[in-house]
Amino acid sequence: MNKKILAAVVAIIMLFATMGFAGCIPSSTPSDTPKNPCGQEPCICDTTTDTPTLADYKTAAVLQLQSFVMALEEDDFSGENWTRILGYLESGVDAINAAVDKTGVRAARDAAKQNIDNVPQNGGGSISMLTYEVIKQIKQGALIQLYPNFHETTIDEISFFYYGTFNGSIVVMIHNADMAYNRGLYMDFFDILYPRSNQFIQVWHNGSFYRLADAYKQGLLTTQNLMQIAETHILENDNIYSNNGTWH
Repeated sequence: MNKKILAAVVAIIMLFATMGFAGCIPSSTPSDTPKNPCGQEPCICDTTTDTPTLADYKTAAVLQLQSFVMALEEDDFSGENWTRILGYLESGVDAINAAVDKTGVRAARDAAKQNIDNVPQNGGGSISMLTYEVIKQIKQGALIQLYPNFHETTIDEISFFYYGTFNGSIVVMIHNADMAYNRGLYMDFFDILYPRSNQFIQVWHNGSFYRLADAYKQGLLTTQNLMQIAETHILENDNIYSNNGTWH
């Protein structure tokens, strides 16, 4: 499977995945400009939103895995190692589709991504951008930019859930252990629902944080990036808000 064929498959899956997720935003194919019915800020959402089904989780997980491979450059790997990556992708998709619950879907996706991440690039480079120094910079930046009035809060009280890196921008959900979070139901692009009125997805780029709308307007994120972020949010929702997921 070359990247052109893989791209076509991903595009088809993204179309049906977007149409299949029920929520506050009409289930139509997105235009080049994502629609947020409430403008820049999230708004209170219709509480009749359907809970994603197991099929929705599988679709999102397959798309994430394929998009993960699409983001790689074939020329950065030997022919043998690129074949290994495609093999991990195929077996990962099979494992996702065979999963019997959401936990199994996540486990299958994470195992495949880990296998792919462990394939060495030419020269032995690493795919992951989340080095210790980057994690420290994000936490320090959050203290200064997002919580300037929390003078007693230290970096140890800051953690974040990692959604992925897109075009050099790192997408996270920041958690401040010293902060009281207000309950509510708010929404953002592509059925992203926030159950807390003061905790949103943030985009870290060149030392600054941006909300999704601002990052999109400045060209840091594309429509496809927003869809991938939304699908991760749906797939990982239980882990994000129970703090059982991978927090840094």
